[in-house]
Order: sequence, then C-alpha cells, then structure tokens
Amino acid sequence: MKLSATFTISKTKRFAAATVLFALLLCLFGCKSQEELLAGENLSGGYSFSYPESYSLLSEGSTTVLSAADVGGGIPYAVIRIEVFENEGGSAEEYWKDGIESFSAVYDSFEAGKGASFDFEGGTAYDANATATIVGYTNLEGQPSKADGKAIYTIRQLVFKKGGSVYTVTYMSAESYASQYIYAMDDIKGSFKAIKKAENTVTDKDMADFKVPVPEGWSLETSEAYYTLTKGKASITASVFSAQENKTAVDCWNNICVPDFEADFAGYELIKLNEEASLAGILAVDAEYKLTAASGNVYHFRQRIAVYNGDVYSVVLTADETDYKDCVKGYEAVVEGFLYK
Repeated sequence: MKLSATFTISKTKRFAAATVLFALLLCLFGCKSQEELLAGENLSGGYSFSYPESYSLLSEGSTTVLSAADVGGGIPYAVIRIEVFENEGGSAEEYWKDGIESFSAVYDSFEAGKGASFDFEGGTAYDANATATIVGYTNLEGQPSKADGKAIYTIRQLVFKKGGSVYTVTYMSAESYASQYIYAMDDIKGSFKAIKKAENTVTDKDMADFKVPVPEGWSLETSEAYYTLTKGKASITASVFSAQENKTAVDCWNNICVPDFEADFAGYELIKLNEEASLAGILAVDAEYKLTAASGNVYHFRQRIAVYNGDVYSVVLTADETDYKDCVKGYEAVVEGFLYK
C-alpha cells in the first residue's frame, strides 16, 4: 500500500485520497444499537456486502464509503472505507503486514494488535486491528471545520484477497466509542462477496478524458478516474473532478485544495505559487508546498490544476524530502505531455 496524494478522484464527488487520511474527519462521539441490515453493492469494484441502516453509503467508482451519523458540518461519528487494489501473489495476511509500515509512517504511536485469518470463498481473508494517535476533533461545539487536537483512534481492517484483487474494508473511530459503531464490521465480514465487475462504466469513460506520458524510470498504474505513476516511494497522480461553482484554476486552488490541506493535515506550508502556468494550453495554477502528517513526517508536493469544460484536471507529485528533487523532472514531463481528449 503506497502513501498517495490523490485528494480528488472523480468528476461528481470528492473523497479523501488515501485510506490513511479519511480518519481526520472523524469526531469523538457516538451511540447505536442493533438495527436492520441493508444491501450494498459496487459493480465497478466487483463486490457486495450488508451494512447497518444507521450508516450512510456513498459509492464513487470502485470505492465505497460508509459513515455513521453526523454531528453537523460533515463530521461523521465513524467511517468505513471499502477499496479495491490490484495485487498478484501472497495472502490477505501478508498484504496487511506489508501495509503496517505505511500506517506507521503517517500516524503517531501506531500499534498493530493481534489479527486472525478467516474463511473467504475462493481466496484468503484476514481480520486485523490497531490503534493510532491521530489529529482529530476534540471539541464539537460550533461544528468545527478543522481538526483541533490529537486523540487515540481504533483501526480495524478486513482484507479479502481473491485472484489478482485485494479488497480492504477499513474502520476508524475514536477509541472511546469504537464499541458503539464497530459492530458494522462484523456485518460486512459475514456478508462480503466478490462479484463480477460491470463493464463500460462511467468511471471507465472518465479515464479516457485525458492522456499522460510515462517518463523514463516511472511505472504506470491505473484506477477508476485517475492515473498514478510511481518511482520508489514517490508518485505522480493525474485526476479529474468537478469544479463545482468554481470557474478558474485559482478559484479551485483557494476554495477546494487549500481548505482541504488546512483541515486534513497537521501542517500546510506554501513554498511557491504560479497562477499563470499552463496545462495542455489551458490557464493553470502550479503550486509547490509541503504537508505535515499527524506523525510529524513532512511530504513535498508539486501540483498543477486547470479548469477545462467545467472540470478540474490535476497533476500531483508526492515525495519525501530526500526524493523530491530527483522527481521534479518526471513531474515536469507529465504536465508538459498532458493532453485532453
């Protein structure tokens, strides 16, 4: 599991880019009892499951997000995120253990607990749990829009491995209230199935909206609505999403990108901003900045965004401090070779 900087992944709705970031939106409160189960299905991702009616479901491409209740201001009590990754070889347990390093790099005091394998038709499965110190909401008065402190969170992840696909179901909430919402994971665990993926979906068409070159030394990975190039631990992600009411790249930068950075990270530092850049001939914003994770680790970014036909097209370089300079040429090659279809 790579640390990614995909903050936006589709034209219609916006998700937190990586699994490790969505916990920043959780609050420290909640309570639910037994209830009716609803059927969930994601044909783009190729899976189905059951979930409690107190959770709200939102699917975007192959990703599904379940959120429990809402105290206002878009802050859920608990979040369950279901994602699909391509991964050949190995078992579900090995996949979890390989990802522990990524969690540890992002969260303070990350501690993996005991896990256990369980039966999954046609594949392998693993039930893992952990705790971590995460920047979150400690005071809900006034419906806060920004994380205001640190708290211990409970993490539970179900990993289902079948063929060349890995399905991860990740739960996060404040540790004090996990017992009141984590029961939904048992409902999903007992009902999760891998099903046939749909063909010719909207997200498949989204991927045809633009082309990106592959610089020498970089590897290309594809997923719904975005392309990711990787080189070691660094990544370059090209994506498209809705501009909403924003008309220009500057508006999108100020109204979408910056508020997300300030709300979801422990620190945001703008190094350089060029409001007269270009992306395939369209006026664009090019920004260099740093983001500090809850663990204190600092990551270096370079991002170019442009508004074209009502959508935002974004190219983002993510690297640590030691790799950033070596990756800038690859980023520049991608933005220079970027083409709209």
